[in-house]
Amino acid sequence: MARECRTRRGGRLLIVANRLPVRPVPEAGRIAIQRSVGGLVSALGPLAERIGASWIGWDEGLGDLWRRLAPSRRGVFPFLVSPVRLAAPLREPYYNGFCNATLWPLLHSFLGRTEFNGDWFAAYASANRAFAARVRATARPRDTIWIHDYHLMLVPRMLREAGVRSRILFFLHIPFPSADLFQHLPWRTEILAGLASADAVGVQGPEHVRHLREALDRFLPRGPAAGVASASRPAVRAVPISIDTVRLSRLARSPDVLRRAQSVRDSFHGRHVVLSVERLDYSKGIAERLRAIDLLLETRRDLRGRVSFLQLSVPSREGVRSYDRYRREIDEMVGRINGRFSRPEWVPIRYLFRSLPEAELLAYYRAADVALVTPLKDGMNLVAKEYIAARGGKDGALVLSEFAGSARELRGALLVNPHSAHHVAGAIHAAMEMPAAERRTRMAGMYRHLLRHTVHDWVRKCLAS
Repeated sequence: MARECRTRRGGRLLIVANRLPVRPVPEAGRIAIQRSVGGLVSALGPLAERIGASWIGWDEGLGDLWRRLAPSRRGVFPFLVSPVRLAAPLREPYYNGFCNATLWPLLHSFLGRTEFNGDWFAAYASANRAFAARVRATARPRDTIWIHDYHLMLVPRMLREAGVRSRILFFLHIPFPSADLFQHLPWRTEILAGLASADAVGVQGPEHVRHLREALDRFLPRGPAAGVASASRPAVRAVPISIDTVRLSRLARSPDVLRRAQSVRDSFHGRHVVLSVERLDYSKGIAERLRAIDLLLETRRDLRGRVSFLQLSVPSREGVRSYDRYRREIDEMVGRINGRFSRPEWVPIRYLFRSLPEAELLAYYRAADVALVTPLKDGMNLVAKEYIAARGGKDGALVLSEFAGSARELRGALLVNPHSAHHVAGAIHAAMEMPAAERRTRMAGMYRHLLRHTVHDWVRKCLAS
């Protein structure tokens, strides 16, 4: 039986997120249940296992299977899973529509990519009601309800309006834009009223605190006519998320990972290896990074044959036309660069498009001389932190976008403006040529920071809000 997490009020912890931490996977003629992939699951999955929290999320096909599984097979996961069923007509306009074609680009400040559709918002509200109903059926007054991310921003108010008096926390994992940008959202009042009904809202950085507070003050009325939920103000705090530094560092030193890392190194025949890892998303700056690589190879002929770029892109929102177009654009750019600069014994960019098991990803981190992390906008970006943990702070170099939230913490990185191909190309060359003593000093300082600020500290700070 999973242990229940006891919060400061003596109740349980209910984690509410769009995605469940487990998923059905075909395996040897039957359906197996495996851990899901993704940053939120990586951050909160160990917590759920350790303390027996209950996790509420969209079933995405798991619901019926989970209900049919014998309790003994469910028990391999030492946390409680409560799937939310969404009606089929809701799924596309809720997830690919309002979540990822409206909120995702707007909150990342990509106004030109933002689409506004009233039917999508109606589906989003219906989906949030389904989540709220599941939480309401599960929660007890002394519980703490911890709601995660932009998919569920209406849920706090829906719970309050249904009479739920449990403590409600909300954490936004992606950026919150300036009030001037957020003003473009026709449903800004509904979204802000949802957030304002939480007791506390956590965001990744101080600028997001300022932006959210300004939006609440400008667009959410106070006073008797506003209603209780609209008039309230949650505590808004910057609580940057982190990683399980010790666990990742230990796993990265395991014989299996070290063996894989050596195999990767051998495949590059002694060349410098520059690694990038991210979901295939326009906010990650992949196209801009490829332009910088093209410029570097054009202007520094001496680097041809000496450096290899390893681009690992994790599939994202496949079947969505804008993302399919972006994938084709990236494929074509990689093809043009490789076609232009390749030699019989050397291809400049090795491009992998697939999800990676944790041990394999850590092996790539161990094998890379330089990590190139250049998002155009990121709430945090844990890849940069994972690279440092995998290296154990001993060697390597990190080129990091100044627009990643992690740039505030990782002072030993070479910070770049990802919109400048010249800036990024110069930083790649500087990282390659950096003296060994400087590399170790920079990496050791960042590793010490990550040992002091782990995902466990993030959890404690969030739950203490």
